[in-house]
Amino acid sequence: AAVVLSHNHEGTVKRIADALSEEVDSIVIVEDGSTDNSYEAWRAALRSHANAKIIRTPDVHEIRAYNRGAAIANADVYCFLQDDDIPNDRGWGKRVMSLF
Repeated sequence: AAVVLSHNHEGTVKRIADALSEEVDSIVIVEDGSTDNSYEAWRAALRSHANAKIIRTPDVHEIRAYNRGAAIANADVYCFLQDDDIPNDRGWGKRVMSLF
């Protein structure tokens, strides 16, 4: 599962969502108190992803936000990213999973 911490980076949302949709089975976005349109951008970008969840938190910051996302994801393996981490290497997720 990919857990993405999001805070006011609306401009990167679609690229991250597209990259993750090709690589992981489930995505959890922790929208942590953004004041821009990040939440709406995530909803639009992940609309067709069957195993995507978006939760909103009131600016609880990084560690708490990741913990909440991991609890929702409930996976065996996690990939933690922030909303400015844009994977650009196709196949990275599958290569990582092959190690387990």
